[in-house]
Amino acid sequence: MHAEISDYALLGDTRTAALVSRDGSIDWLCAPRFDSAAFFAAMLGSHEHGRWLLTAMTAPLASRRSYQPDTMVLETEHECPEGRSL
Repeated sequence: MHAEISDYALLGDTRTAALVSRDGSIDWLCAPRFDSAAFFAAMLGSHEHGRWLLTAMTAPLASRRSYQPDTMVLETEHECPEGRSL
């Protein structure tokens, strides 16, 4: 199932950017520049179109994320039966 565009966070460095879904999947990334071909493009197709997933090993009970104040640093917290991870 695809995420809604409003569920994505943006990570970027003024030369390129990535879109990260709430579950921790980078579903869009073109590098080294915005006009480069995408090598992660799952948001346009399926997981087979490329993604990079960073998440808890067990299904989270809850997830929260926010940008650090005045930065593009995205902090994600997963709450799992075994505890929390940042």
